[in-house]
Amino acid sequence: MKKLLVIGMIILLIGMSVPSTGINVEKSKASFDGNTLYVGGEGPGNYTKIQDAINDSSDGDTVYVYNGTYVENLIVDKSINLIGEDKNITTINGNLLDKYIITTTADRVNLSRFTIEGNNSKCLFIISSYNNISNNIICQTTGDIIIGTDEIYNILYGNNISTGVYSWSSTTLFLNNIVTDFEKGFITDFFNGTISGNRFNNCSWGIIGEQLYDSTVSGNHFTNIKHDAISLRFLDRSKILDNIFINNNYGIDIFGKGSDSVFSGNTFINIEEHCINIGKFRDNTKISQNFIYDSGVGILLGICNDVNISFNTISNNTNGIIMLMSNYNKVYKNNFNNNTKDAYFYGFSLLNRWNGNFWDKSNSSPYIIFGNFGWVLPWINFDWHPAQEPYDIGV
Repeated sequence: MKKLLVIGMIILLIGMSVPSTGINVEKSKASFDGNTLYVGGEGPGNYTKIQDAINDSSDGDTVYVYNGTYVENLIVDKSINLIGEDKNITTINGNLLDKYIITTTADRVNLSRFTIEGNNSKCLFIISSYNNISNNIICQTTGDIIIGTDEIYNILYGNNISTGVYSWSSTTLFLNNIVTDFEKGFITDFFNGTISGNRFNNCSWGIIGEQLYDSTVSGNHFTNIKHDAISLRFLDRSKILDNIFINNNYGIDIFGKGSDSVFSGNTFINIEEHCINIGKFRDNTKISQNFIYDSGVGILLGICNDVNISFNTISNNTNGIIMLMSNYNKVYKNNFNNNTKDAYFYGFSLLNRWNGNFWDKSNSSPYIIFGNFGWVLPWINFDWHPAQEPYDIGV
């Protein structure tokens, strides 16, 4: 009777472990049509070691692990469901120096409901595709979660993580995880991926990496990040949407180059330095409907062309917008409220268009934006048609 109940729980857990994201992730599910092998517990014929059960399993089987601590380093080379009874008290403790606690070499592995730890071992090494790592506690390891270069459609969902995550693969889905108290949260260099619904707390960096292409970063919370919440060198054809940044040193920092990207619906509160800092962006990048409060610099453009900044609320900051050596950008229909300096430009940022912004109060005449021609010669731009009242952008 107890094993029948376990089988019912396994079916439920596998169904719950695949997120509803609007992305087709069916390929990542190991089919539940095999046998169930039991580790621990009191049943006759149950295994005492997880690796022995894996070795005896076949593709499509489930290895169900009862509560306990299992001192092992695992290689999962079958397309199986590896499921713990209770993630809080079902522990895989790696004991091999500089070896990964779990390595997946087979595609379509579901790994769920474990505490994964090991003071002498590295964490997870995923060198396969279509895997689902969900609802685990991953902590106290000497290394990180590594997703290999050639792997696709790997999902990390609903885990509580206190180690770094490295992904160089395409179509990685990093969803609804909690990352706390680690130097670097998610380290990325991929395309067509999604980082959504995660919480990054008390890390040195949140998301950091070389590049994102055709990817989405949305609905994440970044709190008490010591350096950059998001730091990338390149960003192309990607979206950073509806994230919340609170009490961080920096917000978004894209310092290499980028194009055709969207920054929208993000909220920044009490960011020490800049909230959105982008360099060498061009080709129809949009910064819109962001809410920027009580911070150092709201939006900083460096050597950017053809960036549209619209419908943002920028309030109570030291500087609202700064442009450095940037031209042919459009700044229109934003709300500037109670900033020490609403906007400033320098370094030959002369050919930008300011239009229809609300500047603290109703202005019946053109609004003057002060800056410099080059670095020292005073210069001015104009918003020729400032708004008479603030825009109702919403929060």
